[in-house]
Amino acid sequence: MPTKNSVWVLFGILVISAWVLGSAIQAGAKTFKVKISTYATQPHRPPVGDVEGHSYQTCLRRGLAFFENGDIATYTNWSVGDYTKGKGPVEGYTFFSFEDGSTIVYKLHGIWGPVPKGLRLGKGDGEFTKGTGRFEGIKGNLTWTGKGYTPYSKEKGFLADVVIEATATYTLPTK
Repeated sequence: MPTKNSVWVLFGILVISAWVLGSAIQAGAKTFKVKISTYATQPHRPPVGDVEGHSYQTCLRRGLAFFENGDIATYTNWSVGDYTKGKGPVEGYTFFSFEDGSTIVYKLHGIWGPVPKGLRLGKGDGEFTKGTGRFEGIKGNLTWTGKGYTPYSKEKGFLADVVIEATATYTLPTK
């Protein structure tokens, strides 16, 4: 039968092991910052019809992503938004494709809202869902902010040109 002291020693070993392993996992985490210049290529924003200014948006966005380490990737984003008078939630998927063939995919969540002069600001977060090549097995998350540079108009349908800045924390499996 274990003694009271041996139980405390075992408990202490477990606590120290968890702390060491947790530190090692956290030490392997990396970060990146990226600035994205994007434009709407296939916007569709039909009115819902229940209240004035309520619309449901589907959109394909394209652009370039400039990473702080000098990497440049193409940016593709598919999203849906539920807006009332230019403000509302958005969610979708973003795909980065790098020159070496590596890719990163993340699911995003956020909110866009109107600001003076018809421009919009957005913010949100996301989590990585897939990576290939040098990003195979990527895990982690990011936060993003966005600013529109083309004012909303009935002729344009909605915000066309946007700059997004994101900061990500991620891990890759050891090889």
